[in-house]
Amino acid sequence: MKLKITLLLASFLLAAPARAWNDTGHMAIAAIAWQQFDQPMRDKVAAHMKALPLLDDLRADLLRDVTGDANADTFMLLATWPDAIRPRGKLASKYLPEGVEPNTHWHYINLPLLRPGDPTWVEKEKDLKPAEPNALTALTVQSQVLAKAKDVPTKESAVALCWIEHLTGDVHQPLHCVALLFAEEFVPPEGDQGGNGINTTEGKLHHVWDLALGDRGKSATEAIKIAERIMKEHPARDFGDLVKSDPKTWAEESYKLDKDFVYSLLPAEGSIKHNRVTLTPEYRKQMTEVAEKRAALAGYRLAERIRKALSAEERQ
Repeated sequence: MKLKITLLLASFLLAAPARAWNDTGHMAIAAIAWQQFDQPMRDKVAAHMKALPLLDDLRADLLRDVTGDANADTFMLLATWPDAIRPRGKLASKYLPEGVEPNTHWHYINLPLLRPGDPTWVEKEKDLKPAEPNALTALTVQSQVLAKAKDVPTKESAVALCWIEHLTGDVHQPLHCVALLFAEEFVPPEGDQGGNGINTTEGKLHHVWDLALGDRGKSATEAIKIAERIMKEHPARDFGDLVKSDPKTWAEESYKLDKDFVYSLLPAEGSIKHNRVTLTPEYRKQMTEVAEKRAALAGYRLAERIRKALSAEERQ
């Protein structure tokens, strides 16, 4: 058993890929961020967007509809680009620029969470560290890439913008910041793969959370509607200085939600992997409320992060 645990700990450098908010969710978060920019900042962001290879083709292939504001539509669409270039994506070979990796391991950070009452991993908990690179390290690096090229847009800065948009959303999806560990069912390095190993009456738990902001595909008009409703319910002023916090804080918030709420529907004892848990109306209602608040924060924080990277006064 000791040898097995040692080998599993060593393999913590490897992790299974996971998806985050679906396209609708990522686009809604980007829409919230876009609304925070003044026109000069929108112009700066647009200059970097236009440096992305095959941008016009990307818009034609992926956007389900448009709003009439081409730059806003593009900014929303680019939040989905890191999912579009995944190796198994239909358009990955077309839209993955030469020399750019899909980096599927950037989409999450595996913060280990032990199931209460299970002693299996208690003694090893201090040795369970998230592998790098991960969502947080990638966000830091890509922010630096954008800041370095702030006045001279490049392919690299355009790709960095896509990643910043997407990863900011990812880190605010609670199940992208956790790896639940339980006995021999969910073991390091990936644990339950952020809820992908948990079956519910409505599909995998991770997938249920992905859909919490809606499921309208890459629709710019629908993303705008969702964003406007969320901003009305959760204006930036309600969050104060939290908007200016760093990604580590974002991940810690998501992890706390995992501990306090996301996994609360699991049975107190017995197998998790081989059972299907029921999503109650109460759980669904609270999940939607949590997801929309996280999306609001993600949008405001995304705007702040991009603004900082492209500002003349500050460089990340």
